[in-house]
Amino acid sequence: MMKYLLAVLVGTLSAPVFADNNASVDVDAHLSTLGFGLGIAFPMTDSVAGRIGFNKFNKSIEQTSDSVKYTGDLKLSSFNALADWHPFNGVTHLTAGLMYNNNKFSMTAVPSGSYTINGTTYNAAQVGSLTADVEFNKVAPYLGFGWSGQAKNTGFSFKSDFGILFQGKPK
Repeated sequence: MMKYLLAVLVGTLSAPVFADNNASVDVDAHLSTLGFGLGIAFPMTDSVAGRIGFNKFNKSIEQTSDSVKYTGDLKLSSFNALADWHPFNGVTHLTAGLMYNNNKFSMTAVPSGSYTINGTTYNAAQVGSLTADVEFNKVAPYLGFGWSGQAKNTGFSFKSDFGILFQGKPK
């Protein structure tokens, strides 16, 4: 699945660059609550730009509390296809699109020692371990707004984007 998405991403990136010698693209590196990412924007009309990109971040944690060893893995991974509409051809944009959402969290808790539950004492082997896996909807709509230049403009610029990813209830 990942190879297919990468092939679609590369194919989409190549089309605007080679379709017209005057076509310009905007490449960005960004940091967000979805992780570190790369993206590309290309003008579709004078006031609409298309954007595609991906985000990635992994974090593992290990901690012991009350003789229970906890290990957790947060894995953020998403691909997006978005459209920015610049009302009145200005720097403000409204954004809508879809994301392939592969964000997930997993955790394991392994006790050591003994535990007393309702007056009965159990050792760690009897208690066993607890695992949890949390996932979200794979396809999620995105709505947002922000400020940026347009893909038809050139040079370095600062961009901001505020939005909501509707990834559904955790499963």
